[in-house]
Amino acid sequence: TVWKYLEHAAMSTSRLLRLAVVALSCSAVAAGAKNAAGYNVADYNVVWLTPTTEPGKNEAGQATYAGGMPVGNGDAAVLAWPNVTAGGVQFYVAKADAMGLDTTLFKLGMVAVTLSPNPFKSGSYFNQTLDLASATITVLAGGSSLDDYSVAMSIWVDANSNTVYVEVESRDAANVFSIDVQLWSVRPSQPFEYDFPFGCVTKAQSAPDHVVETLPSGFPAGSLVMYHRNDPVTDGGDYFEQTLTQQGLSQLIPQLTPHAWTNRTFGLSIDGWAGAQPGSPLNRTSPTTLTSAAPGSQFTVRAVLLTNQTATADLWLAQLAALVGTQSELGRQLSSELHQDWWQAFWERSYIAISAGQSSDTFLISQQYAITRYVQAIQARTAWPIKFNGMLFGANMPDGGTAPDSRDWGASNWWQNTRLPYWNMLPAGDSDAFAKVLDYYVAMLPFASARTASYFNHSGIFFTETKTLFGAFAPQDYGCGRQPGSYPVWLEQNEYIHLDYGGNAGGPEAGLMALDYYLYSGDAEAFERYLRIATLSIDFFRQHYPNRTGPANDTYVIWPTQALETYWCDWPATLENCCVDDMPTVAALHSLLDKLLALPPQFSTAEQRATWVQFQSQLPALPMSSDGTLLPARVVSPGTHNDETPELYAVHPYRLFTVGRALTANVSLAGAVKAFGQDPNAMSNTGWNQGIMDAALLGMTAQASRMVTERAQQAPAPGYRFPGFMPHMQDYEPSADHLANHNSAVNWMLLQPGDDGFEADTVVVFPAWPCEWDVAFKLWAPLNTTVELVYASGVLVSLDVVPPERKSALVFANC
Repeated sequence: TVWKYLEHAAMSTSRLLRLAVVALSCSAVAAGAKNAAGYNVADYNVVWLTPTTEPGKNEAGQATYAGGMPVGNGDAAVLAWPNVTAGGVQFYVAKADAMGLDTTLFKLGMVAVTLSPNPFKSGSYFNQTLDLASATITVLAGGSSLDDYSVAMSIWVDANSNTVYVEVESRDAANVFSIDVQLWSVRPSQPFEYDFPFGCVTKAQSAPDHVVETLPSGFPAGSLVMYHRNDPVTDGGDYFEQTLTQQGLSQLIPQLTPHAWTNRTFGLSIDGWAGAQPGSPLNRTSPTTLTSAAPGSQFTVRAVLLTNQTATADLWLAQLAALVGTQSELGRQLSSELHQDWWQAFWERSYIAISAGQSSDTFLISQQYAITRYVQAIQARTAWPIKFNGMLFGANMPDGGTAPDSRDWGASNWWQNTRLPYWNMLPAGDSDAFAKVLDYYVAMLPFASARTASYFNHSGIFFTETKTLFGAFAPQDYGCGRQPGSYPVWLEQNEYIHLDYGGNAGGPEAGLMALDYYLYSGDAEAFERYLRIATLSIDFFRQHYPNRTGPANDTYVIWPTQALETYWCDWPATLENCCVDDMPTVAALHSLLDKLLALPPQFSTAEQRATWVQFQSQLPALPMSSDGTLLPARVVSPGTHNDETPELYAVHPYRLFTVGRALTANVSLAGAVKAFGQDPNAMSNTGWNQGIMDAALLGMTAQASRMVTERAQQAPAPGYRFPGFMPHMQDYEPSADHLANHNSAVNWMLLQPGDDGFEADTVVVFPAWPCEWDVAFKLWAPLNTTVELVYASGVLVSLDVVPPERKSALVFANC
């Protein structure tokens, strides 16, 4: 379907064109079959019939490759665009674990595949399509229409290996052309320094990329090889060790090394052939150039990517050569078949298709839902979370400096943002991707536990919102040029975040996510690993706050604390300049303890359960006004500093007030709904603002449907054309947050958990659904349950629940 929305102008849909495009014999634009509900993800393909004007300009005025579309496999990723002037395609190559010594994400390079003669000059026809079903970009060039295009160029990243394929083929075998492949570094050719924000313990020096002049044994003769290697000796010191030293933790270095970034080497090899594999190899005419030996009508270019920590660069090169050999033995044809199988299974796991008469808004909601699920999937299969500020798809043009790798807010992770893509994954059936963020937290537990013991002499884990990939405070937030004695060693200088351990910090929320993982998947073996995130978080809070109040002087007082970034706690802390019993922390503790105590007994000891029961009995009440309206804290510090809604953290993420809880535990939602209405920040509907999710969870149907519509209508970021690439907003473009929250809200408008236990969890259907919207969907619910239904014209047309015995757990709240 071509929606001129994607072109920033109004135009009617052309379904005939979409059907013609997906019917092409070219493997890269394959038609997906409709399922029994009539759903076909190809309906939501992104199709452009005009070339993109290049260069674009991002919000900061930097030049971008505006016409880039994304493909990937969850680790390796490509942002590809046509080069109409030169006659071919170009692309950035990225990898989720390709990081400099200071954990900055580095692109692996840029590749240009150029055809001669230029196919774009052989006719006026142009078609650039992202086929969601096969995760493939295809560019059709030349001729006058879809029926007589000249050349098809397709790009896909193998779902099962870090291999990029570029396939170029004439529609008519008599139409031949030559091909040229160029590989470029996107960084300076001399040693350089990164000076991104939040990395102030050192100027992150770096050697340039290494272009291999003489190929080692094992590589095909026609190969290009380039790599980057982190060397703490030549790269200006060890960021990990410098960060721990800055934060008074140098004694932990011996037990936490070697770490993941020293001697990390990442790069790629490129080769290619004419005809079917193995074909006639492309010639290596320079260390950065391949050319065809003769004109032909079909060519394949292959890039094999690798990241690893090795003692020497030679060892890494040997590993890459072996990987290239393995891919050659497997073959392109079998790789393609297995790739198609992976994506077919992905799209069969879940779907949502909404319609409402002739309205294009519901189509946009459905399309953005599918695109966002896709964009998340092509980044979320590694140990490192999706980068909220630009993801793997920054399109800044090379400028002789570091522009292609630059992003606001630097290399660290901001949990307020990082969490958001993961909340929509369990209902979509993407528990494998969801588990990766839990793996990330598990990897940080040794450091976090040791830090707590060192700083506070008790057990447990804590974090604040902004942290390095190994869990330490972001160095600039801890304090650049910090004066000895100005703050306790355990306290950051940044007052936006320094005493928020329960809201945007990550520990308690990641603990809840671990419990949700078990609730939805039933994977007890993995849950045994993830459960420690929750139990160690509870251990920290139970031991950390010594003050007590109440008639028996046994109720915990959460102080000193703050309510997110909005209500601060100055230092030195007093009862006048600091919050007491902030809602996010108190709600987190109530939610976590409720769920921990509801777990099957094999996951805890009797001693643990007794400790949790006692702690639960001593928790402060949720802060509320006399009429039950939720409050940011029992005592709120003066002034505000951000635009968050801490009172509504009792809704999301901690789900104490939801339609599900109202139905299963008779919880009144009036105080939460009133708090929503009284806080203007709840109405904010961009980026990380979470009012859209609160509205859905509270059953505020009109508000939720308006907000998801607004988000779906958002035009792409300046400098970008792809509809899934959202503007800078609070972070950096393309932002991961804006559409992640859109997807979560749509999920919760359709299905919500009852949160009434791990053995009989209720499933609430249509908790916030506008009944005038028809919908077909398949989503996942607790206890490894799928709900697939069609609702049209006010009638439930079909309903399929797997396993069938879970059908009795469904409660229809609306429609």
